[in-house]
Amino acid sequence: MKFKFYGDSWYWVWNYHAILKSDTVKSLYSTPYHFDPERIVDAIPMLDILLKHLGHSSAHDCHPGHAFWETVDRIVNPETVKHGAESKGETISADHHIVFYSSQLRGEELRDFLIENKDLNYKKFEEAYYAQTVKDLCLLGEHANNTNTRYLILPGQSVLYNRVFNLVPSHLRKNLVLLTECVLTHLWSLSNGDKREPFGPFFLTDVTGRETNVPWEELNSDITNNIHNQIKAPRDSLRGITWPDSHHPGAQGTLGMLDMIFSHIEGK
Repeated sequence: MKFKFYGDSWYWVWNYHAILKSDTVKSLYSTPYHFDPERIVDAIPMLDILLKHLGHSSAHDCHPGHAFWETVDRIVNPETVKHGAESKGETISADHHIVFYSSQLRGEELRDFLIENKDLNYKKFEEAYYAQTVKDLCLLGEHANNTNTRYLILPGQSVLYNRVFNLVPSHLRKNLVLLTECVLTHLWSLSNGDKREPFGPFFLTDVTGRETNVPWEELNSDITNNIHNQIKAPRDSLRGITWPDSHHPGAQGTLGMLDMIFSHIEGK
């Protein structure tokens, strides 16, 4: 079978530069599309490696740092794509299409959205944030229906709640499958034998660095406290799944994620 992945940096495992020593194993490194091709990036396409070992093949249109709206735009408007595997707007056929759900907005866009909605309490802010996701899911669902393509959705860098997914009209959901609300929460629950609620939509947010310069003190404290609590909660407890990184599944986590995909395909 052929698999096609769409999304952000979750197609790779990361940060093995301090772990790997041999040139043979380091030859597994690959360069994500929009990175400088001359730059050595310690990203390993573990999904592709595992699928090939199982007798399958994969292709991807994944770009580190992409927000969900960008992922959807690349899928539904391939003629506008200017870089990557589909730079000519070509469609890569596949038996299974997997979409990584990342934050609806990232970096400066999320910062600006926080500032625009700074007076809301956290619940209202989250509702406004997810309203954008619902719109993009509707676009993806319409595209899926028009092309008779089924998309499996894996929430990676962010959480996609069932309650949000179900806001999409049923006729636009018929070719969309939400495999879990949060990959890392699901894998944590399996490894600990204790089901827990998803970590929260901002638990891996990339809006906390100096480059985004969020004026946290100007926001409603309910927003600031909720986001910061989500960020702090899971880091240590996820080390076994994300090691040696902290924002992406490692080899173990990728194996578990692939099992989720095949469990769905096999109807288990």
